[in-house]
Amino acid sequence: MLKYALPVVAAVALHAVLLAAYLGIFHGDLSALVCMGDERSEEAPYRVIHTHFPKAGYDGQYYFAIAQAPFQRHDTGLDAPPMRQSRILYPALGWALTGGDANRLLWALPLVNLLAIGGLAAFGVALAVRYGMNPWWGMLLPLAVNAGLPLLRDLSDVVSTLAVAALLVAWLFRWPGWAVALAALASVLGREQNVPIVLIVLALAGWRRQWLTAAALVGVLALWAGWIAVLYQMYGVWPFHPAAGAFDRPLSGLAIRLAHFKVTSVFALPDALCVTLILLEIALSLYLIRRKADPAVVLVALFGSTLALMGGNVFYCDFWSYSRVFAMLPLAVWVGCVQTRLRWPLAVMATQFLLPIAVTYRELIR
Repeated sequence: MLKYALPVVAAVALHAVLLAAYLGIFHGDLSALVCMGDERSEEAPYRVIHTHFPKAGYDGQYYFAIAQAPFQRHDTGLDAPPMRQSRILYPALGWALTGGDANRLLWALPLVNLLAIGGLAAFGVALAVRYGMNPWWGMLLPLAVNAGLPLLRDLSDVVSTLAVAALLVAWLFRWPGWAVALAALASVLGREQNVPIVLIVLALAGWRRQWLTAAALVGVLALWAGWIAVLYQMYGVWPFHPAAGAFDRPLSGLAIRLAHFKVTSVFALPDALCVTLILLEIALSLYLIRRKADPAVVLVALFGSTLALMGGNVFYCDFWSYSRVFAMLPLAVWVGCVQTRLRWPLAVMATQFLLPIAVTYRELIR
């Protein structure tokens, strides 16, 4: 068992060191991870925050606010309350650990993300072992899906990606229907863009006449729809991301990103790396068809490729967004490469770990 546990411990330790280095720049202030903007410094949910960021800050502040009362209406502190609250899984986990106490949430939210990174590594090890590879390959899964970047901003993406990984593993390993459904429920409550992934697994379950699993997944989608209806009743608007600017013509978002490269910027190399990896992953998602990867893995990879190709300026405005919003793409490609024993992309995709290192360096030289 030790040889399986060590890669998981190593993955968590590596990200813990990254987190410690980042926090060291802020003299150990955990509130820096909330990334609260100056313009919200007087709002009630953020009174325990000591480190402020310029202007609007970043999305982690909204999950910090929701975690203080995840099932109540929020009239202050959020940019789009119903949409943020629809992604209830991550803040609800923080609330479950702290009872919503703001000071305790400062450590609970990064702890949840570190545990989720350990979970990703554990699934990576399980997949590697199942398909005849060294368990140490599993350590690379959290690096390939860029889990280190949202770790530095208390973002919900790590937990959401873990839920999708659990869903794929449950499907590939033929776990009982209740386990598939539990992973599916975590996926849709983690992020709304995971709903099509659950629909993919549902369609395949029906195709294979796994009626109990299919029925359980229909129940999951009904529960998610019920939560969406509750939020609509609470706020009077549907809790979905506005479509304007989110999607555009194929490759237009990537073209915008390439047009804004600044060779003199500290982020020129990481930005170029991230775009290159997205293009590589799109190509690999097609190659997995030839390699005869599992249909669920291929379809999730193709879904992620479609989002990446059709993404507009909202997603490609900076690498904080597009390097994590399409996380199902590197996740499915990674799983497919392990399943078909295609090793070199696993190492190449792990270079995304350069992104949180670049962020840490930028904060250091400010």
